[in-house]
Amino acid sequence: GWLRGNFGADKLQYFALYPYGRGNNGWRWAGEQDVFEALDDLKSRFPIDPNRISLRGFSMGAHGVWHIGLQHPGVWSEISPGAGFVETKIYRGFKAPLPAWQEPLLHFYDPIDYAENARNLPLFHYVGDQDTFVIQHDLMEKRLSETSTPRKSVVARGVGHRYEPGALKTLVTELGAAVRPAQADNVDFVTYTLRWNTCRWVTITGQTTGWKRTAVKASLSADTIHVSTENVAALQLHPEKSVTKIFID
Repeated sequence: GWLRGNFGADKLQYFALYPYGRGNNGWRWAGEQDVFEALDDLKSRFPIDPNRISLRGFSMGAHGVWHIGLQHPGVWSEISPGAGFVETKIYRGFKAPLPAWQEPLLHFYDPIDYAENARNLPLFHYVGDQDTFVIQHDLMEKRLSETSTPRKSVVARGVGHRYEPGALKTLVTELGAAVRPAQADNVDFVTYTLRWNTCRWVTITGQTTGWKRTAVKASLSADTIHVSTENVAALQLHPEKSVTKIFID
C-alpha cells in the first residue's frame, strides 16, 4: 500500500493509508490481513492516535469496510462504506437452495449478519439511487432498522456507481471529526465465529454451537460489570478501568 500525508506548517495532520489487499479477494483472508499489517506498520513509524482511525471504501472497498468494520467494531472511530455488497445470495443471483452444510458458512462472508455491531461505532453509508448496489444498501438498511441499530444513510439522487461530490465532502468531514471514546462503557457484540471474537474489552473464547449467532451485551457502571450472553461457552473481560463486581445473566 501507500500513504499520503497532509502537512501543516509544523506537523503532520493526518495520513490516508491505501492498502493493496494482496489481490482481488474482496478484502478477505490475505486482504483483511493486509489492512491490519499496513496499519500496524504505520503505527510503528508514526504517532498515530488509536482513537482517530476511520475506515472508508467504495464498491469492493465498501464490502471490505462492511466486513472489516463490523467484524472488528472496537478498532475504528467511524466506518463509511459506499455502494458495497453485504450478502451473497441476492448479489450472486442464487436460485437453488444451498446445501445444509454450506448455508451456515455464509455467516463468514455476509456482513449483513453483523449489522448490530454498528451499535459500537458510528456508521455512515452511501449509495446512488441509480446504482445496482442500491439493492444491497436497502438490504442493510432493513436489517439495521429491524435491529434498531443507529446509522447515517445517504442516497444520492440521480447518481450511479460513483460518489456524488457533495455527499463525499459531507462524509469526509464526518470522518475527520469522529473520535473513538477512550473508554467504552457498553459493548454490544455479535459474531458467528471465533475468527472475529473481540470488541473493545470483551473477547469471546468459546461458543456453545459453532456458526450460530453468538452475542454479548456488557455494560460497565462505576465498579460493576453486567453481562448477558447468547451461545457463549467462555469469554474474557478486560475492562478499561478497575472493577470489583461482575454479574452474568
